[in-house]
Amino acid sequence: MKTHPADQGKYSPEVEEILHKRPSLLVRKGIFLLTMLVALLLIGSHFIKYPEKLAASITFDTLSINDSAFYRGQLILTSAAASIVKQGQPVVMNLNTVPPGIPIEVTGAVESIIPMGHGDYYEVHILPHTTEQLSGYTGTAYIMIGNASLLSKILNPVFAVFRSADQ
Repeated sequence: MKTHPADQGKYSPEVEEILHKRPSLLVRKGIFLLTMLVALLLIGSHFIKYPEKLAASITFDTLSINDSAFYRGQLILTSAAASIVKQGQPVVMNLNTVPPGIPIEVTGAVESIIPMGHGDYYEVHILPHTTEQLSGYTGTAYIMIGNASLLSKILNPVFAVFRSADQ
């Protein structure tokens, strides 16, 4: 860095040395290396899948069909939430035990989606993959609605800020 002759001697010798000394290789290439590292992490996060789940409270009741007892879970979802739920999607349920202890984890699948009232809410029935007696159990059901990349989870909030700024 060249300085005008009139500017020389204006600062202390220590400051003059810092101003005239060329930065080291690490300082010169550091920004490039950090940018490449961030780019590689973002590209790598595209390949990491993150399961998307919809959580809702579930209650089990008993169905009697041809002298056989079947247990079916029931959820109530808003129309917006129900619009992304499809028949056959896998469900993981954490059911509360009596007396309270470690919750029971049961898997199942979405059996049916039935509109209620004027279509503002939907009743979703879940069939568990178990032969245990579940009548009266309550808990939380997690409907697996898909897999999203970690990159989309990172960038969606960023894009949302720009979308709201345009409006």
